[in-house]
Amino acid sequence: MDFFQQVYKGKNNWWRYLLLSLVVFTPFFLRIFYFLFVEVKTKPTNLDSNFLLFKGLQQYVVFFVVLILGVRFLHKRPIRSLFTSKKKIDWWRYIFGVSSWGLFVLIYFSLNYFAYPESYRWNFKLVPFAILFLISITLVPIGAIFKELFFSGYLLQVFGVLTKNKWTAIILKSILYVLAVGISPIFSKVGFHVLFFYLASSLFTGIITALDDGVELAMGMQTANNIFAILYITTTWTGFQTNALLLDRSEPKVLFLVYIPVLLFLPIYFFLLKQMYGWERVKEKLSGKVIEPSIKNINL
Repeated sequence: MDFFQQVYKGKNNWWRYLLLSLVVFTPFFLRIFYFLFVEVKTKPTNLDSNFLLFKGLQQYVVFFVVLILGVRFLHKRPIRSLFTSKKKIDWWRYIFGVSSWGLFVLIYFSLNYFAYPESYRWNFKLVPFAILFLISITLVPIGAIFKELFFSGYLLQVFGVLTKNKWTAIILKSILYVLAVGISPIFSKVGFHVLFFYLASSLFTGIITALDDGVELAMGMQTANNIFAILYITTTWTGFQTNALLLDRSEPKVLFLVYIPVLLFLPIYFFLLKQMYGWERVKEKLSGKVIEPSIKNINL
C-alpha cells in the first residue's frame, strides 16, 4: 500500500473528511489572519516580539493534537498512516530534511546578504535571541510538522481518495495551502510573485511525499524554513519582526525571494533526494490512480 492508500485503513465517509477539515482548517486559517492583521498591528508596546511569537505558535500544539485525535478516533485508523506507509515513522528522514534543506536555506540567506550587504544591520541581542532560540527549537517544529501533516498528509490523502488521481490531489492541496498562507503583509510588497513561491513550494512537498510514501522529508523542509526565517533574518516590511541575527531594512528583492529558491534550489534538492532514496516509478507515483486495495492488503 502506498501513501495515498493509507486512508483505506480507516473510515472514509465524506462527512468525516468534512468535519475534521473544518475543525482543523477553519481555526488555522482564522488564526493566521488574526495574528497577522489584528494582533501584530495592535499589540501593546510593552509586549515584545518573543512573547507574541510564543502566543502565536502555541496554537499549533492544539491544532496538532486535534488532527491526530481526529485521524485516530474519527477516521479510526492508525496515526502512523497519516505520516507514512512505511512500517514505522522514519524520524531520520525528518532530521535529514531539516539539516539538508537547512543548508540550502542558509546558502540562500547568505547569498542574499553578500549580494546586498548595505541592506542589513546587525540585530543581535543576547537575551532576546536566546529566548527566540528556545522558542524556535521547541514550538516552531510542532507548527511546521502540523502544517505538513495537515496539507501534505491529511489533505493530500483526502483529495486522493476523493478524486482517485494522485496528481490532482497534489494540485488541490497546494491550492488550498496558498489560500491559507498566501494572505500576509508580504503580498502587498511582492504581489503575485509570492503566490507563485507558495504554490511551487507546496507542489514540491506534495511531490516528494508521494514519491517517498511519507511526509517526513516535507516536515523537515518546513521546519528548516521556519527556524531559519525566524532566527537568521527579520525585515522591516513584513507584518512581524523577530529578534533575529540580522535586520533587512530594504524593500523585498523578488529575484532572491521567489525565483532563486524555486528555479535553482528546488530542482537541485529534488535530484539530491531522488538519488539518495532511489525513487522509482516516478510517473506512476505522481499521476497514477488511487486504487482501493483488497481487504487482505488493508492491514499491511
